[in-house]
Amino acid sequence: MRSTIFKITAFCCLLFIPLVAYSQNSSKDELITALSQATDIDTRLEILTNLSDLGGVTYSKMLLDEAIAAGNNEAAKAALTKLIVNKLDVKQEDSLFYYIDLARKQLTPPANEAISTYYEMIYEARKMQGLDSEACQKIIEETTNRLRNYSEPNSFKKMKDIYVIIASTNRAWVFREEVGEEEVVQLRSYAQEMFKIASTIPLKDGGNLFQQQALITLCNTYPQDSPEFAEYTMQQLDVFENYLELPEIRKRPYYSQRSRIRAYGNLSMSQTISQKNRDIFFLRFTELLKQFPSQAPTPPAPYYQAMVGREYYMIKEDYPKALQQIDTLLKYNTYPLLAINQQKGKAELLYKLGEFENAYLEYNKATQLSDSIAKAESEGKYKELQIQHEVNAEKLRNAELEQHNQRIIIIASVIILFLILGWGVYNYRTSRKLQRLNRKIEESETMKSSFVHSMCHEIRTPLNIISGFTTTALLTDMEPEEKQEMAKEVEKQTALLTKILDDMLEVSQLYSSEDLLPTEPTHIYKECKESIDKFTKLYPDRRWVLEAEDTNPIIHINHTYLDQLIDNLLSNAAKFGEAESCITLAYRIEKGWLKVGVTDVGIGIPVDKQKWVFERFNKINEFTQGAGLGLYVCSLIIKRMRGNIFVDKTYKEGARIVFEVPLN
Repeated sequence: MRSTIFKITAFCCLLFIPLVAYSQNSSKDELITALSQATDIDTRLEILTNLSDLGGVTYSKMLLDEAIAAGNNEAAKAALTKLIVNKLDVKQEDSLFYYIDLARKQLTPPANEAISTYYEMIYEARKMQGLDSEACQKIIEETTNRLRNYSEPNSFKKMKDIYVIIASTNRAWVFREEVGEEEVVQLRSYAQEMFKIASTIPLKDGGNLFQQQALITLCNTYPQDSPEFAEYTMQQLDVFENYLELPEIRKRPYYSQRSRIRAYGNLSMSQTISQKNRDIFFLRFTELLKQFPSQAPTPPAPYYQAMVGREYYMIKEDYPKALQQIDTLLKYNTYPLLAINQQKGKAELLYKLGEFENAYLEYNKATQLSDSIAKAESEGKYKELQIQHEVNAEKLRNAELEQHNQRIIIIASVIILFLILGWGVYNYRTSRKLQRLNRKIEESETMKSSFVHSMCHEIRTPLNIISGFTTTALLTDMEPEEKQEMAKEVEKQTALLTKILDDMLEVSQLYSSEDLLPTEPTHIYKECKESIDKFTKLYPDRRWVLEAEDTNPIIHINHTYLDQLIDNLLSNAAKFGEAESCITLAYRIEKGWLKVGVTDVGIGIPVDKQKWVFERFNKINEFTQGAGLGLYVCSLIIKRMRGNIFVDKTYKEGARIVFEVPLN
């Protein structure tokens, strides 16, 4: 602990103050201007490194290209680390492994093996989140056997395998109700072995990455209020502070401080260290968060500071300041259930301070909020049951009507079977018509139920966002930039709400008839080109391609609905395609048929859902915005054009949706 405190009080004066001065005097715009004027390669690499640390894949790629050309290993390492982390976060596996392989080839040993192996390790650990207990156990057994055969005691691959065992074990524990202390001790021993190996590797060559990961694991094996948790957190700080002392890192004032902020925050809330040391940690925490607000582990920064501050002042028994922190939490909190607990905590503090009336009022607020949530949930369930009751009653009436009609048909058939054969046929046809009518009624009721459930959610979401942002803008003093961002979000949600309503009206209009849609002469290439240009502006991070064998054909087709078909498919591809991927719109005319396909590189559509996606209210990902009507509208339009629409099963890189309509 003395080592950590010394570095906080003394070393920060040497290291941190110069970084603050640089940060205050060099904005991103100034760095960009300096870059445009810089001609010396070392100066350019230093500026590009800082721009890369500030965020932005573009500057990381520029830094990588110039660093490789100049043979600067340190700059190339900084660029590759940023690019690998970005691709890991956005889950672009192809790009991720491209940069990992590039790091292994371009960087000098041992940093090349350290960085590439570390991020392969993190990728495999994240993949564990989708596995079941049996799959995790199999990985643990295979990796444990491999560990026994390592001839080299200190290797990056060995640390990777150790961490894979740790991640697999943690995932397997999710499926169990209780974990024994012996199992926790075993996991802890793996983390200690990993830290021991990592400690032999210089920090600049990747030792900091593996050491911090091992220390985080060790922290997680102890309760947060234990002395061991505090001790390992201080060791994390030691590693991070020593890494910041490296000459190449001292040149990077924008280097991420998120781990450092989290460590100081955790130590500020620890009850196992002295109040004097806790005060020092909290001071450093607030200073760092003030200087790097965008790097708060739980944004926004005032919320995270209040979350830590509340615990700090509670331990210190400074209840008035703890109350101030709770007020800040309530100001930023958007989760009702969390707000109830915070309101109750405020009431308890007021009670301790002897403010009994205010304590009663706050506790009453918490109770009212809890009651309103329970009432809203109860009303929602009541409406759901009421709708279900109405549907069941209608089905029962239809069944009784059908049984009544069948009895009439049977009696009439017995009486007049041999007298009027035609009368029997007439009754049979009448029965069939009634059955079809009953089926349509049942389908209508089912559609109504699906519509109510889907629309309640999809319309409420943008309305809540619009209402919340509007109220915040009216009642809160905000910066013009923040109001402008809120206005953009309100405009976005309004457009989403308009799109949902337009789709609903379109479904109603198309569903009301089965007549063939009217046609008119249409320049197909021009229509496709306009759609591609429009989506290029809407989604500049995609690459849009139009493929056509003939650019001058005039065809007879419904111009309006052709545009809607193409726009819906392109929008769908943009929504589920990967960022910076290619989306292709292609068409051809073959034997009197127009065939159009839209291809994307993305999550694709499972084989068992390739017909299901064209039904109403169906979505591959339930968490994406939209009512699930886009492809259903397309299927209705194609039906009115007497054509076909389907998913190309032969395409495996994403999704390719094809429609074909006759031109005669």
